[in-house]
Amino acid sequence: MTSMNNHSAVLGLAVPRDKHRMLTAAFGVVAFAMLTALGAAIRIPLPGTPVPMTLQTLAVVSSGLVLGSRLGSASQLLYVLLGILGAPVFAGAGTGIHYIAGPTAGYLLGFVIAPWIAGFISRRGRGSSLAICSAGLIATTVIYTCGVAWLALQAGSIHWAMQKGLYPFVTGEVLKISLTIMIGHLTYPLCRGTN
Repeated sequence: MTSMNNHSAVLGLAVPRDKHRMLTAAFGVVAFAMLTALGAAIRIPLPGTPVPMTLQTLAVVSSGLVLGSRLGSASQLLYVLLGILGAPVFAGAGTGIHYIAGPTAGYLLGFVIAPWIAGFISRRGRGSSLAICSAGLIATTVIYTCGVAWLALQAGSIHWAMQKGLYPFVTGEVLKISLTIMIGHLTYPLCRGTN
């Protein structure tokens, strides 16, 4: 029989700590996938660009800061897979494999990569202000680099891609990065054991 020292109480039940960690990790992955979907539902079409402004990047980068690199990326991979399989989680309630071939495909790729980078940088810097700020800025830059690169491939012009896929979003992203940094500072002490 395992002693109580090796268990955590969850809903009044004795659950081994490893199982408790697995349940907590699974909950975090699902929660951030759903937060990203909620961020997609808050969609502001901008004139002259096929890419809408959403709150997704806030959830994406925060997933890496809160869950760590692997679980943060897993949450965004789950988000993308749910959309491909038909759940209306993409911006504009878009779904299916055809959606990821559209103008936002590069951003979706960036969504999977960015949390890994954010989690890695913040954990490597032990949650310092510089590490969290760098993590938010670099992870967001990765999302936009992937998104603009995809738009440039589709349009055949990097200049057009930056005009349509980057410049209209700079002000909003500065605000979202600021919120992400606050989230990172608030949650790092709680989450520093994650990877």
